[in-house]
Parts: sequence; C-alpha cells; structure tokens
Amino acid sequence: MSKLALPALCAFLIAAPAGAQVAQMAGTWNGTFMGISLHLIVGPDGSFSEVERTPTVMTMQTGHLRSYQKGVVSFVVEDWEPKTMPVYHPTGTVGGYTTQQPTNKPPGGTYRITFQGTNQFTMQDVNMGGVVMFYRGR
Repeated sequence: MSKLALPALCAFLIAAPAGAQVAQMAGTWNGTFMGISLHLIVGPDGSFSEVERTPTVMTMQTGHLRSYQKGVVSFVVEDWEPKTMPVYHPTGTVGGYTTQQPTNKPPGGTYRITFQGTNQFTMQDVNMGGVVMFYRGR
C-alpha cells in the first residue's frame, strides 16, 4: 500500500459513520421553533433545502450537509433568499423612502442530531443550545 493510500483509507473509514448520519436524514422534515415553521428537505447526497416561515416573512436556504463526527452535522449554505430586504429611510418629520439593501449570507450552523425512531429527530445547536424537533413529512 502506498504512503498516500493509507491516510486516505483512514480518513474514509473515520468519515463513514458520520456520513451515515446524513444518509439517515434524507427525506422531507417539518418542525417549529419559537413560532417559526421549518420545512427541511435533505437529499441522499447530503444536499439540503430549508424554508423558514413566520406569518409575515419567508426565507430559504440551500446547500449541503457536512459530517464532522457521529451525530454532528454542519449546514453549509450555498444559496439563500431573499437576497435583498426593504429598508425605510425617514426624511424629516414626515415621509421617507424605501430602498432595497443586500442581505448577508446566512451562517449555516452545526447541530447535534439525535434520532427518536425513523420518523423524528432533534437538532440541537452545538453553539447556542437551541433544540428543534423535526418530524418526517410527506
């Protein structure tokens, strides 16, 4: 075995169980957090699309999941909407105007995933601690 093949094989064997976590997440999932409705779709290849809705606002993110260790995944955001948001600029005591300002790329995040059977899992933010329960959708 070459000197390069052994490190590559070790990296693959270490990553394989974590990759299995992403494969287990494949499907359509729904959850809520602090009044925000979450709709998450994870592809078998680790791609994801998430829509977040409140009564007045909707946002969307797409990207891919990256496994770091068993039970921990990071969402890597590649595209998002909206790309701009309206900002009101008051002028004087009455009136003003609105412009569109660019939005920043969402940061993604790293989460501890714990499955409770095949149809639900919790996702806990490893930095902030917030927990969301997701249920398999249709």
